[in-house]
Amino acid sequence: MVQFYDMSNSVQHFTAQKNLIHELFKQDDWLKLCKKEPNYPAVKRYKICEQIIAQEGIIKFPENRNIIPELTSILLDNYIFSKVSDGNPASFSLGNFANYGDAKVRQQIASQLKKTNGFQSLMTELSFGAWFLSKKGFQITATEDEGLADFKIDIYNHPISIAVECKHIDTNTNDTRYQEVIKKANKQIKNWKTHLSTEAIYGIVFIDVSNKFRYINSDFGKLLYSLKELTNKIQSIIRRDCSSVNGVLLICDSFQMSNEPGDTSSTSFCFARSGIFIRHLNPVQPLPDYLAEPFEKQWGYQTGYKVNWKHREFMATN
Repeated sequence: MVQFYDMSNSVQHFTAQKNLIHELFKQDDWLKLCKKEPNYPAVKRYKICEQIIAQEGIIKFPENRNIIPELTSILLDNYIFSKVSDGNPASFSLGNFANYGDAKVRQQIASQLKKTNGFQSLMTELSFGAWFLSKKGFQITATEDEGLADFKIDIYNHPISIAVECKHIDTNTNDTRYQEVIKKANKQIKNWKTHLSTEAIYGIVFIDVSNKFRYINSDFGKLLYSLKELTNKIQSIIRRDCSSVNGVLLICDSFQMSNEPGDTSSTSFCFARSGIFIRHLNPVQPLPDYLAEPFEKQWGYQTGYKVNWKHREFMATN
């Protein structure tokens, strides 16, 4: 049996994670959420951080085996919250979201956080938004106007914008749901063209299937096979219709560790949020290759840490 002594400031680290989660909510909303919905994702993450703090920053193995992937996803998601809110990702401090959207968008963020399934849907949108906020040559605008896709991306020195609709897929979603999501997004993308009084616009549908495959996200072979099957289905959907959609960016989380904890003196844990871009082969407005490249080759996040192990010392008992 082994313990985790990786970070010398691990208590401080997990305290910062815990505080950021808490600061996402107004105090009254947070207290109600903790009382009425203890399984809400943000509440569960907060409690995990509290647990590690109570253990003086030590992660015990094998007792804490099940929360190690969650700890890594907390690290990634809190980075995204900090980045998109214009906080400080290095210290995991939260900003005021002033660089992300107007007052209506920020109100919607607060509203989504109160919903049972709102946290996961919000993370999908913020994952997309945070990545493009840090990319040079692109200006992203979030919107909550009814009937419009979630984002408009303007490209430096290019006359046509990209409209992006984000969707989070639940664990029990069947195949018909993907068709519904893409067809609705196709309409919302066309609405952006009308809204902007422009003759042309590109369209991307951003679909997060992490929950759908979370039970196999540590088995890369099974995960890749399942994603390839889904890719073929989505290609079939957009080939038949939805010509305002230039492509679907399918994203999924994966978790890997270099070796079984305790087998050697250290273990490297890695958590990735990666994308597979599925192009429409004959869209109404073809997407240039250089604009498709960020979706095809560059999009994604990765975080991880190296864990140093130490054998526990047990006191003899009579």
